[in-house]
Amino acid sequence: RLEARYDNLLWMKQREIARYWAAKELTRIERQGPQITFNAPFATTRFTIRTKTMVSKPPLLTVGGKPVPLQRVNAPLQLKSGTWHTESQNVTICFDLPKGKSTVDL
Repeated sequence: RLEARYDNLLWMKQREIARYWAAKELTRIERQGPQITFNAPFATTRFTIRTKTMVSKPPLLTVGGKPVPLQRVNAPLQLKSGTWHTESQNVTICFDLPKGKSTVDL
């Protein structure tokens, strides 16, 4: 019934929710200019960030020194792992957060 009424629901198991929120609280996030660095104590899927910035090029996710391509989507409801969306002066990026260090260059 809920899916019939709401188009913005994302179904997750309790353990997925717990892991996501623990990663959100425990990951050290630092921004230096156009680069955001994540130091995560453990991995989680569909980690989503939103930041205020003007995007002149697609964001670049780097994990383990290797670039991970991100695909642009047209609406926030289309976000899934490996995608990004820009609206007004905000960019939203959704990716699988790995354990350890990763960066996003805006």
